[in-house]
Amino acid sequence: MTFLKKHELWRERRKSNPLFTRRELYHEKRIGNPLYEILANSILEGTLTFHPKFRRKKYTSIIDVGCSVGEVLKHLERGSPNLQRSSGIDHSEIAKSNWQAQGQFYQHDLNTPPLKFTEDYDLIVCMEVAEHLEDHKHLIDLFDRIRNKDSVLAFCASIPGQPGNGHINCHWHGFWIKLLEDHGWRYQHRMTVAFHCEFEDARHKLDSKSCKKRRPSCYRNTIIFQSNTGLEH
Repeated sequence: MTFLKKHELWRERRKSNPLFTRRELYHEKRIGNPLYEILANSILEGTLTFHPKFRRKKYTSIIDVGCSVGEVLKHLERGSPNLQRSSGIDHSEIAKSNWQAQGQFYQHDLNTPPLKFTEDYDLIVCMEVAEHLEDHKHLIDLFDRIRNKDSVLAFCASIPGQPGNGHINCHWHGFWIKLLEDHGWRYQHRMTVAFHCEFEDARHKLDSKSCKKRRPSCYRNTIIFQSNTGLEH
């Protein structure tokens, strides 16, 4: 079944079943969506190309913060031949029951103090999460807890005025860049541009007209960072 047929099926289920809520649709519509494979591959290609260490070694550990069903993480795993461990964090029981990735799923509310991880991660992905949080402090604390000196962070958050549900913490890109740089990350312009070039090139090759119609906001807002301590000067 194609993604578009799945989308039509979910729409009908939502009409006929009052228990099939918007929240369920939010998570289930990600399964099999070709844009999430493009997102994962663009993150890998865009960041590895310019990383002084991982362009040779590749990522050995990946975490997706706010992972939903793990569709992006699944493709990040497939594109990482040296991967040793992977994880995803999301508060949703629906996401847990529809888990798509191989790695460990951690059910956790990101509005609360972060889980006490004892391991760090080479690649941290956080897409369209921060704008839903009452306070992003705990999210930034989590990034600090799980990074190493060479970590890469692929981050995306909604901007002010961007349509969506539950957007209570929207800021412009400059806000997040300053905040994360104050916490020891450095904005990586070349990685960010490479990501967007990879994504645009792959998106235009899709057969689905609905996927070609526009570039989703979450991809437009993606910015890439690297842990400041591991940078070559």
